[in-house]
Amino acid sequence: MGGIFRIKLHLYQSQEEFVSYAKKHNLEYYSCSMEGDNVFESKLSGNYGIVIGNEGNGISETLKQNSKGLLSIPMKNGLESLNAGVSLGIIIYYLQNM
Repeated sequence: MGGIFRIKLHLYQSQEEFVSYAKKHNLEYYSCSMEGDNVFESKLSGNYGIVIGNEGNGISETLKQNSKGLLSIPMKNGLESLNAGVSLGIIIYYLQNM
């Protein structure tokens, strides 16, 4: 309980503001996209952020184009996607424990 109070959150007014902040502070981030590389085969290190969009629209081209790379969870049996929150939970858990 209370895990939300132990993580650092940043809020931005626009995607452009976020991209500008990331560039200014050398923050590398990876975008989650169905076209991305298999997250379970990734070897990420150092400090980085993860960007995830909603199930219907995903993330913008601006965020994709400025990200270090694209990540995805491989799907089987004709599944198209998972709930965004569930997907992010799986990705963060894997990246923290690889």
